[in-house]
Amino acid sequence: MSSRNIGRGAAACAVTAALVAAGALPAANAHEPKKDDHYGYVKVCQKVYYDHDKKDDKKDDKKFHATYNAYEGKYDYGDFTIYDDYCKQAKVKKGYVTVKVVYYSSYAKLDGPSYKTVYVDKDEYKDVWFSYKAKKHGYGHAA
Repeated sequence: MSSRNIGRGAAACAVTAALVAAGALPAANAHEPKKDDHYGYVKVCQKVYYDHDKKDDKKDDKKFHATYNAYEGKYDYGDFTIYDDYCKQAKVKKGYVTVKVVYYSSYAKLDGPSYKTVYVDKDEYKDVWFSYKAKKHGYGHAA
């Protein structure tokens, strides 16, 4: 083999190594990036049962609110707050998702577990409900 052919081979190897290191693949090995569309949706809802008529409350009273956190393994979808009887929806990865109550108003009592786990499949919508009992003057605490 002549030194000219060895030089060309070495140059070709160097160029290929540089393309691979830079992240550019030769056209023969190029692939379309995979779509990561394995997402579903969790709709978190809350229902508040009052022991009094809300119309009697002053207009400047604060609304009942609760804060929730949705997470699955290594993915944390963040905290979100819901006011009164309402729902909010979060886009989540396919799999088991846990929704946990982080905070709720002091004049109410959670009626049921403080977290719920559901399995969400691709393009599926799952509802998670939490209910509360609220008193006008709150639930007393022992001294």
